Amino acid sequence: IIIFMNEGVTDMCNLSSGIEARGEARGKKKGILKTLASLIKKGRLTVEEAAEEAGMSIAEFNKAIAAL
Repeated sequence: IIIFMNEGVTDMCNLSSGIEARGEARGKKKGILKTLASLIKKGRLTVEEAAEEAGMSIAEFNKAIAAL
C-alpha cells in the first residue's frame, strides 16, 4: 500500500510541475506579445516583423494580440 501511495504522490507532483511550467510559458509568451504590440504602436516594428519574431503567421499574431 505504501508503494502505491508513493507512486500517487510522485504522479501528483509531476502533474503540478507540468501545470506550473505551462503557466509560466503562457505568461512569458503573453509578455512577449504585449511587448511586440507596444513596439508596433510606437512604429518600431511592423505587424509582419512582430509576427515573425513571435514565430506566428500574421493571422495567428493578430488573433493572439486581440485576445490580450
